[in-house]
Amino acid sequence: MAGFIGKAVIAYIAMCVLYSLTVYLHFRLGFVRETRDEQGRLKAKQSRKGKLVFLGFFLVIIAAFVGLDWFLLPQSAKLGFLVVAGVNLLMMTLLVVYDSLVIDLLVIGVIRPQFLHLPEKMDLAEMKIHVKKTFAVCWIVSVLVSLISAVVFQLVFIR
Repeated sequence: MAGFIGKAVIAYIAMCVLYSLTVYLHFRLGFVRETRDEQGRLKAKQSRKGKLVFLGFFLVIIAAFVGLDWFLLPQSAKLGFLVVAGVNLLMMTLLVVYDSLVIDLLVIGVIRPQFLHLPEKMDLAEMKIHVKKTFAVCWIVSVLVSLISAVVFQLVFIR
């Protein structure tokens, strides 16, 4: 059990670093302007490029969770689909908390590093609104990511 918890902590830190890098690239490469308005809110109508950005981000998250499962869960054990999906949902929930508290509120809302090229109106007040919306609707995406990555893991690594 202690080995699993240690691996889970390492996996969580790795997921946070990967997620932070993805967010950094999202801002630095200008993708944020494709998908969000000046306040940081999602645009009502997404351009083709904006849709591709979302799809790419979603696929990176799925791949990261399959990698997490590979690292964290023993492939020799015949783990049930619900166990894998449950681990993924727990890690996804922790990742949402990290994103909301550290990235959205602290980094974007308070610290506001210049190298991210943040829109002026994407301030702490807007990020508080964003975080409230995130906690209200993120569960749909979290469950979807957890289920899809569990299916991919089961198909690729469990025989």
